[in-house]
Amino acid sequence: MEPVPSGMGDDSTFQADLTCIDQRDNDGLTADDLVARIGEENPPDYAFIADSTTMSHPEAAILVIDCGRSDFGHEPGQTFRVVPEQMWSVENNLSIANVDFRDFANAVDPDGVFRG
Repeated sequence: MEPVPSGMGDDSTFQADLTCIDQRDNDGLTADDLVARIGEENPPDYAFIADSTTMSHPEAAILVIDCGRSDFGHEPGQTFRVVPEQMWSVENNLSIANVDFRDFANAVDPDGVFRG
C-alpha cells in the first residue's frame, strides 16, 4: 500500500487502497475455498492474498483472486499473481472498472505473474 511515484514528472503518486486482514482461519485454503467462504451474497470483487507461495517467491508475488458474482461478469476463483510494485495498478483499475480481471489475468508473463 506504499505510494509509488506516478511518473508524471511531479510529486503525484499512486497506491493501492486495501483493507488488510490477518485471518489464520484462512491458512491453507485454495482460491475456490476462499471464494466459497466469502459467499455469494455481497462478495468483494477481488482479494489480494499473501500466501505461502508469496512468502517463498523471489519477487513476493501476491495472489489475486476474482471473488465477484458471476451474474455480474466475474469468474469466481480465477487467479493471477502480481508483484507488489504493481498492486496499485491492479487495485486502482479493478476498483473503477477501467480494466477487468480477465484483462489482467491475460496480461501476465509466462510464469503467471503480472509485472505491469
